[in-house]
Amino acid sequence: MTLSATNFIVKQYLKTRQKRIQRLIEEPHLCQTNTFQEILNTQKNTLWGEQYNLDSIKHPENFRTRIPIHTYEDIYTWVDKMVMGQADILHPGIVSAYARSSGTSNDRSKYIPLAQKMLKDGHDTASWDLLSTIYHHLPDTKIFVHKNLIMAGSVHRFKNNTDAIYGDISAITLNNLPPFSRPYYTPDFETALLDDWEEKIDRMVKSCSKEEVTMLAGVPSWTLILLQKILAYKRLETMEQVWPEARVFIHGGVGFEPYRRSFDALFPSGNLAYMEVYNASEGFFAFQNDLDSDDLLLLLDHGVYYEFIPASEFDKDQPRTFTLKEVELGETYALVISTYSGLCRYRLGDTITFTSLEPYKIKVTGREQQYINAFGEELMVQNAESALAKTGEKHQAIITEYTVAPQYMEMTKQGRHQWLIEFEKEPASLQQFALDLDKELQSINSDYEAKRSYDLVMKQLLITPLPQGSFFKWMQLKGKLGGQNKVPRLSNNRNIIEQLLKTINKTNV
Repeated sequence: MTLSATNFIVKQYLKTRQKRIQRLIEEPHLCQTNTFQEILNTQKNTLWGEQYNLDSIKHPENFRTRIPIHTYEDIYTWVDKMVMGQADILHPGIVSAYARSSGTSNDRSKYIPLAQKMLKDGHDTASWDLLSTIYHHLPDTKIFVHKNLIMAGSVHRFKNNTDAIYGDISAITLNNLPPFSRPYYTPDFETALLDDWEEKIDRMVKSCSKEEVTMLAGVPSWTLILLQKILAYKRLETMEQVWPEARVFIHGGVGFEPYRRSFDALFPSGNLAYMEVYNASEGFFAFQNDLDSDDLLLLLDHGVYYEFIPASEFDKDQPRTFTLKEVELGETYALVISTYSGLCRYRLGDTITFTSLEPYKIKVTGREQQYINAFGEELMVQNAESALAKTGEKHQAIITEYTVAPQYMEMTKQGRHQWLIEFEKEPASLQQFALDLDKELQSINSDYEAKRSYDLVMKQLLITPLPQGSFFKWMQLKGKLGGQNKVPRLSNNRNIIEQLLKTINKTNV
């Protein structure tokens, strides 16, 4: 079969999957009801299900009143038993794949069970639906003609149970690709799943630069590092000179706006479309189904049942939750999920807001712990991302990485926020950049504006520019290069900033 014939056949098949996406739009509550019942049927014959008598639960209201909300700390002893090969703990039978996640601010590794049912009906199904959406909007894309690049992590086997594997979700899903689709991906799978990130990048530069790539996927920061190294290796100015058929970049994990200018510079013709996905270790939750709108369609029939904690309940150990029918536009919610893999009323830690209720569309606003409220300013990640993107565009600056933390009040001095920023292209005036960024934050966050009023509580923010490569060096020292690892954006304490500054000082000695 020729490459063009393969592409044509796959395109025809993916057209039929648009009916699934239309069902999410037309019958959202039926999708969630069916998912809820399937989760109960899956979990009721496990040790977890027996402890909470899931067999007797029939309705969502019983579910949320009788079963407490759990964090990873509440279930890790159960997961440890699964990792050691014990059956019927959170999920029927033995689970042999785990997504390793440390979150963004917690150094402790978490191992999220990935049952085959969740991989097949959740992550894999969502990935095919995403490809269907790409072809729907970009019918000339040649995903099954040329190569596709995924910036994945690595896969390992547990020392005490070599029958089970773990890795970040990108590596697990890449490792799970069906055989027929593997020839359409670059680099080779040995390179793609290498543990040594620097060796992986070097090998990818040499191999991927020889291919014709049409689709890219990965965390923006790590993808940029690869693209910049390819340009240096090829001695070219734009990635379009390397990959003229590149048509779509699938990104997630961090806000894209601070990186948009860098990608626009690498693909200046505008032929590369950007599509955001919300694909976490625990589930594939949402993706952008409209290129003209940057919000994400919530996936309601992909192995996840959702509940939503309103902001007023965030600080409670056992907060009340809303079902999908009860949410409101513009409100901030923390996600609680139950899944085919055995997670049950699991508090994810992410926050979202609904931008549409017909269909249900969301934006990811950050993490419950990723905010700054040292002075009552209630600064969220979405505020920071938006303000930085607008200020960067105004000053023609390009930002590589950044993180923010408070500088606390001392005696008669007011507090303020300190921004550590690594620029690819610095603004002409760092002082004016800081002033405009501060004004932009005030314009989009009334709490921040109130605390900045007359400099009574907070002074203007401070920007500390870092040498290029600073964040990479810090992540390297922490053993968090590549894959799904990402720099925490906002911290309510100075731990991360002090670590970074200490790393830079040591490097410059």
